Amino acid sequence: MEQIITVILPIFMILSAGYLSIHLKMLDRSHIQAISQFIIKIALPAFLLHALSTRPFAEIWQAPYFFAYLLGSLILFFSTFLLYRKFFQLPQTQASVMGFGGSMSNTGFIGTAVLTLLIGQAAVPYLAMTLMIENIIMLTLMLVLAETGLNQDKSLTELCYSSFKNISKNPVILSIIFGLMGSMLSIQWPEAVAFSLKSLAATASPLAIFVIGASLAGLDLKQIGQDVAIMCSIKLVLMPVVIGLAIYMMPLTTSQMLYAGVILAALPMASAFGIYGQIYGIPERSAAPVMVSTVLSLLVIAAILHFVPSPF
Repeated sequence: MEQIITVILPIFMILSAGYLSIHLKMLDRSHIQAISQFIIKIALPAFLLHALSTRPFAEIWQAPYFFAYLLGSLILFFSTFLLYRKFFQLPQTQASVMGFGGSMSNTGFIGTAVLTLLIGQAAVPYLAMTLMIENIIMLTLMLVLAETGLNQDKSLTELCYSSFKNISKNPVILSIIFGLMGSMLSIQWPEAVAFSLKSLAATASPLAIFVIGASLAGLDLKQIGQDVAIMCSIKLVLMPVVIGLAIYMMPLTTSQMLYAGVILAALPMASAFGIYGQIYGIPERSAAPVMVSTVLSLLVIAAILHFVPSPF
């Protein structure tokens, strides 16, 4: 219970501060968008670059976790994709976005905060590997399927090239790549550089939670319907189970990998789900599940912390 209070209460308080900042008109939504850009392009990359480059590479790269989490994510993606493609008769483009929503967590924002609060710097390898899976493999898969549904005249090679070109400019991915290179080369940052990176990195978690809280101020309860119930059930119930089983059954995995993987899988949907839902024409199916899952995930994580002892 003490661990639940230690982790959940600060998150709830910062979420509330973000919510009230918009609800009481202390900040405009344009301010929140600017803060989001700062997190994604500066604070989170600084956190990953410093944390990865200052740890031994053998400690960072844990292949059993990577492949188990990837397998579970792919199972969830295609299961959700087929559910909406075959049962709900959505076009391929929209169904691929729904598959993305059911298989990708808000690792960059909430995951960084929750897992570091729980296990400290031991969270870094799991965050980095999960972000690689989500931002390189799962995002590319969704974009290729979505664009294939819209652009029948373009070849698969052209679509893959376009997707990887966009991803290669992602500051989070670049920070992971350079961080891993620094780890392999055992780079020692000058004190001034290390201090700057740590200072920027320290802002990532609290600001990320603040932004999520601010986004909740736009939640319209009238939007809650069948899609919200289905997507939240897939993301918050099915995903932790599938990821947990994949890690448990994968050879050479550890209890630490299982614990970290289940926590990350129980996070709310990525905010990118709502963004791509708007881009590909299903804003009503994507926005509300993101908001509702953000609230419900705190209950799911609290339940996991209560019933699953930490191996760290």
